Amino acid sequence: LIRHHFGSKEDLWKAVVDYGLKLNEDRLKLIIDSKGNTNPVDLFKTFIESHIRFMAKHIELSKILLHNTSRYSPFLDYIIERQMGVLRIAEPIFNKVKAHGYFKNFDHISFSIYMRAITETPLATSDLTNKMLKDDILSEKGITQHTKRVINLLFRKD
Repeated sequence: LIRHHFGSKEDLWKAVVDYGLKLNEDRLKLIIDSKGNTNPVDLFKTFIESHIRFMAKHIELSKILLHNTSRYSPFLDYIIERQMGVLRIAEPIFNKVKAHGYFKNFDHISFSIYMRAITETPLATSDLTNKMLKDDILSEKGITQHTKRVINLLFRKD
């Protein structure tokens, strides 16, 4: 059935990644459309919270992305190419937040790399995270705490 619908396991993998990243891109567009006139710092915080909640809800996508971006492969190039849409959407707001004095040592690409590491890795490695924190990071309470920690870390001007 996989070969019938997708052609190959690689094509199935691409369909899963495309679907997940398209949902992510659509989520960002919806936030901008609904809160476009919001202060850019608050808007970016909304992006981050939404991203954490999205990745916690789609934990399999988070694990696929973490696994396939941890070493070089053709899958890595595919993911990078597909994520450029999200980066293009977020870049203008990132630049406005930077103009407010945040993220001084980052461009939008390097910031995206580090943000993904601190937002997604604890989720994708939830067994490790849960054991060390003695709490469930994928629970509502855990997601809320993780979001607060990430935002507090990122939105420091020092």
